[in-house]
Amino acid sequence: MNKIALLLCLYLLSTNARSQAIQVKNNTLNAQRKNQMVQIMAGTLKNQKMPAIVAAATLGDKVVWVQALGYADLNKKITVKPNFHMFRWASVTKVATDIMVQAMDEKGVLDLDKPISNYYTTPFKPFYIRRCFTEANHLKYFQCRGIHGTAPVINMKNFCFDPSTLSEFKNNKGNLVWVSDKKLDRGQVVFKTKKKKDLCRIDYKIDNKVLEANVEQVTLKTLLNHRSGIQHYSHLGRDARPPLKKRQDRLAVKKRRANKKSQMAWAIPYIFPRQPLVARPGKMKLYSSFGHNLAGVILEKQSGMLYENLMELYGSKMGAKSIQADYLGIASQRGYGRSFVYKRASNKWVKNNYTTDNSYKMAGGGIMSTITDLARFCVGISNDGYFLKKGVKSYSHDGAHKEQSMSKLNLKTNKDGQRQCMVLMTNTEHSKVDLEALRVALDKKLKAYGIWKD
Repeated sequence: MNKIALLLCLYLLSTNARSQAIQVKNNTLNAQRKNQMVQIMAGTLKNQKMPAIVAAATLGDKVVWVQALGYADLNKKITVKPNFHMFRWASVTKVATDIMVQAMDEKGVLDLDKPISNYYTTPFKPFYIRRCFTEANHLKYFQCRGIHGTAPVINMKNFCFDPSTLSEFKNNKGNLVWVSDKKLDRGQVVFKTKKKKDLCRIDYKIDNKVLEANVEQVTLKTLLNHRSGIQHYSHLGRDARPPLKKRQDRLAVKKRRANKKSQMAWAIPYIFPRQPLVARPGKMKLYSSFGHNLAGVILEKQSGMLYENLMELYGSKMGAKSIQADYLGIASQRGYGRSFVYKRASNKWVKNNYTTDNSYKMAGGGIMSTITDLARFCVGISNDGYFLKKGVKSYSHDGAHKEQSMSKLNLKTNKDGQRQCMVLMTNTEHSKVDLEALRVALDKKLKAYGIWKD
């Protein structure tokens, strides 16, 4: 452990007003109210056909309600337990990365506004694709039907754009929307009104021009704000993930862990060198797990500690001892159990056998814990002194894309100035999973009971 890491450990573990474990207050809800909350969760479990749901609510510096429902193992009918079974945080892990980077910024270990080249030499020169239309219907000009008396004329011949300049397609009324299929070099452009009414369709061919981007524009702030231009999982048909064989190699994972090597840095050469940026750095907000992974690697380099060790260190400060990295779905060695993850196939739930290592995207989605400890984490980020000098007032994050949310964290400050937080997790990977409706229903009940306020 280097000097910076040692000083950081001493700082984080030093005794102060916020060094005591966060309490779990179990007597906030009486039996009748608990049953009503369970019924709401049971309805979601039945309607969305999920094996298990876990939920918790916090108020101020306490966890006031925790509930688990369903099965951690469907085959063996093992009932899920809130203080024992761990679930993947999925992209809620990004919240932890955001907060830890801000905490290091407060301590002067790094600077959010400096280029990442100050801390980490990336093995790539960023570039982006500027796409050009050619031979659009073999016409130099194509006139769409007029809107509100206007007649927008669009020069499609050799028209070039990148994702950060899509506004060039709008007319003076601002109501043209560009839609395209997913083919790389040819397809069809469709111009529609906001009412989804077609104006015109144009067949096209595309030439992709490769242009260099300025790496100095990529800062920690742009990485955390999803404005770095770094792609998510795929872009222009390119997969940003390391090869599947590398992610399935259990021996390689064990060796990296034994050598105390970053579980993210090894994947950087696979993710970035030949992958085009989705847009020019700083120009457009586009969701990216790998942008957060790069931020996590920089965090490790500057702190002198592995990301998972930082999380465990902060977790121990909050009494959240189950927080740890998700390696190949391997269960904890600390007395906790790993809930299986299920996918829907042919109207049956199929158990995920965890043959793929998720640690390569750790800072963007590779942490797991019990629901109780995720709630403790939410208390930690919202109250002064656990992570930041001044706790976060509000934060909301889905644990995946909107259409597939395996986890959710929603933090607000009520009218009395108290922070209240709802966290939800499920062990279901399915396109129709919707935790937001459940969050709203549980939120409404807590307010009706007078525990939460607007």
